[in-house]
Amino acid sequence: MIDSNAEITATHEPRTDINELFSDEPENPWQKRLEIQGVPVETHLLFTNPNNLREEADLDPLTKLPIEQGLFRTHVVTLLTHAIQQDIPWALISCDVDNLKAGNTKHGREFGDMVIKVGAAVLTQEIAKLGLPPDVVQIVTRQTSAADESVALLLGLSEDQLSKLHDTFVQNIERKINVQDPEFTFSQTASLLTSDSPEVQEYITSTQEYLEQNPEGVAYKEYLAIKEIADTEIKLKKIAKDIERIPTDKLASANTYTEIQNILKIELGDSRISTQVLEHVIGIITFENYLRCKDTFTSTEEYTTFIAQLGIGENMMRALTSDNPRHIFYTSLVA
Repeated sequence: MIDSNAEITATHEPRTDINELFSDEPENPWQKRLEIQGVPVETHLLFTNPNNLREEADLDPLTKLPIEQGLFRTHVVTLLTHAIQQDIPWALISCDVDNLKAGNTKHGREFGDMVIKVGAAVLTQEIAKLGLPPDVVQIVTRQTSAADESVALLLGLSEDQLSKLHDTFVQNIERKINVQDPEFTFSQTASLLTSDSPEVQEYITSTQEYLEQNPEGVAYKEYLAIKEIADTEIKLKKIAKDIERIPTDKLASANTYTEIQNILKIELGDSRISTQVLEHVIGIITFENYLRCKDTFTSTEEYTTFIAQLGIGENMMRALTSDNPRHIFYTSLVA
């Protein structure tokens, strides 16, 4: 069994009720509107109840979750270290909300705050739905590196509980919430790693070897490495989502270069997009430039010879020399 009070002691006065602590916070004008539409905006009480929070934890004023820093960070890593040392099953869930910048850009910073709150609410409420027993340690923290990232640590899980996590848990966290007033899609990207995940086994072994030499040690390096694995998976998932956002159908039916520009501006806007998506956009601009000059050649053969000398890729060459160039090129982007 994991002792959630192990290793760290505190001498602070009893914690003020969290609702009193943040009672002076101004009300966000978007909150009630989203609540009316059924959007979860409050972190589950399981993770904000003062009886469940350690005194050394600094709380995030937006989500009311403890921030992973200082003594509280040491506490979290110590708990995972003990779990690995005792061969106790555990799970780490890392989450990053999607389209935060788009929310800020379209509707303002206060709405962007609600994007962050919805992310924390969905994660914590989905964990609460698992109905885990009291002997399972459940911690959700805000990350100091970014306001829109959360990490959950579950320690002391049974095999059945681990299986339940692997089944649909991540899909539930990543589900999209579409609202019309304002028009926006709330979602987040998540990664689940457990004590039986193949990619973490080398770090479990490394921790156990380290603890053989340092029984009272704390496996910071391994903890950071495991979080980095989760972070990398999230980045790859976000790249895939970005590529899916390229409006290929609309681009394929566009007739002019200006129309292409307008579609990209409207659909992608000012939101943050990955390097891979930017490369696609550059490819689109290149394709449109080559297609635009097609009519300046007197024959298809002359045009084909010209573009072949430019060293363009096979997909673009095939599209440009076809009878329906835009359809072939844009559908190839997501093939």
